Amino acid sequence: MSIGDVSGLFGTNSAISSTTSKISEATSDIEKLGISLDSLETDSFVSTTKAASTDSTSTESSSASSTQNMSPEQLAALIDQYEAQIEQLEEDIKEYEKEIENYQIQLNSEKLILENNQKLLTDTQGEIAELNSEYELKQASYTAIIAAIDNATRTAEAEANKAQQNAIFEAMMNYNEEEDGDYNTYLQECLAGVVPDNSLASLIKDLQGQSIDVMRELGTLQTNINAKTVTANIYQNQVNITQGNIETLEDKITNTTTLKTTAGVQIEELNSKIGTAILSQISDEEKALVKANGIDLTETFPDGSPKYIIAPGKSDNKLHIYEMDGPNSSSATTLARKYADGQGFDIVPSGNGYMSGLSCADACSGSTVYNLTCISDDMTTCKFDSRNMDYCTSSPLSFDLNGDGVKTSDELVQFDIDGDGIVDTIN
Repeated sequence: MSIGDVSGLFGTNSAISSTTSKISEATSDIEKLGISLDSLETDSFVSTTKAASTDSTSTESSSASSTQNMSPEQLAALIDQYEAQIEQLEEDIKEYEKEIENYQIQLNSEKLILENNQKLLTDTQGEIAELNSEYELKQASYTAIIAAIDNATRTAEAEANKAQQNAIFEAMMNYNEEEDGDYNTYLQECLAGVVPDNSLASLIKDLQGQSIDVMRELGTLQTNINAKTVTANIYQNQVNITQGNIETLEDKITNTTTLKTTAGVQIEELNSKIGTAILSQISDEEKALVKANGIDLTETFPDGSPKYIIAPGKSDNKLHIYEMDGPNSSSATTLARKYADGQGFDIVPSGNGYMSGLSCADACSGSTVYNLTCISDDMTTCKFDSRNMDYCTSSPLSFDLNGDGVKTSDELVQFDIDGDGIVDTIN
């Protein structure tokens, strides 16, 4: 009879310490575990998220190789560090969203101001155009009045000259020296009797009055035009300032949106690194069982609880894939024990094949258990949920009930079965 490794059955409880979400504490835990952060080849965290990584493939490959030989404690500490960075990035994104919202409110306000100023400017420019049109009409009227005055003046002068010529001619014809005396005195008397055309004089006077009125109107129009032009310039200046404010706010929204997008990319990269780190610790043989049996590691039971979990074995302290024995069950079995030939002891060592007593643990105790919510086809990265759980892992006791021996390995195994100091060899 041979007895398998049953140390885990009796509650060997090497609890995996969990770190807090603070980066400094996570870093301290990693250093205590003997890991150089430089050797992890992780990107240094930049809270301002100025640039996303441009070579995620090479980074993930390097990260996978550097995390492949970590213990679950070391992996949990590294994940805590990544999650602390993610938490900070998520806080940054919230701040960016607040900034964008505030900028958008300001932008909408500036656009309303711009719309109002543009309307005022357009209305004022329309008023200036109307005043200019009225001014041009008044100017044309003034020009016509001046021309009419000039014409009436010339006509009056011509008629006066003609009347004087006629008076001189009549004086010459009618002059009698004996009766009229001195000719010059006589001529002056004749010219004094020439009466100007009162209608022309009245017309000229009326036209001159009109010209004065029109000049006053032109002056008033010009004053109004000048005032409206000053107002239009003020509105134009306000429009220019508001347009500048709008351009500045749009640039801020664009830049902040870029920072938000970059932070989102960095979160995706960090999540991918976490997924890569977890799956890098699963042996190729276990992954082969997943593919060979068409297993979907993201599958859930009808109640939504995960059907598969990834957790460290208590004996070898390595991550293995367990299939839950039922919805929210407290027990589970490794894929190796369920699907591999000979129960897969060469894949999952004895003492790690079965899980029992699975229950929730507080944040500072238990082991980190992962259930996948998304996984890549090549099983290199994933998304997951995690929680701290208490449990035991074990391999069952074996009894030789028929007396024909129990096969423990394909190789010879030596035990001191009788406790007499003599090594016995069996297979």
